[in-house]
Amino acid sequence: RVAITYPLDQVFEASLFEPPVDPTSNSTESVPTFNGYSPSGNVTAPLVYANYGTKEDFERLLVMGVQINGSVVITRYGSVFRGIKAMLAQMYGAVGLLIYSDPIDDGMDAGGQDQQVYPE
Repeated sequence: RVAITYPLDQVFEASLFEPPVDPTSNSTESVPTFNGYSPSGNVTAPLVYANYGTKEDFERLLVMGVQINGSVVITRYGSVFRGIKAMLAQMYGAVGLLIYSDPIDDGMDAGGQDQQVYPE
């Protein structure tokens, strides 16, 4: 479960399921979303945005006075391997990590207007 629970008027729970994009990917045996080799658990903590989750991103947050220790960090895919993001988040004291694909880095925006994404 991934949910934003505060502020109360903006509660949101993410679906960890994406509908199949074609008949060959429609399986009743699909596995829920997860990051391999990461532990499972339940945490409730403040959310901190850390850009791409690089060492420089975490250092900048510290300079800005942002509390990383005890937080859940959200980062964009890219720049460094996702395992590095997890290692750095843990090293700086985060209790959880979310990684997402930012549309500006993925799909049409990443390759120009004539770059098509799958599926069309």
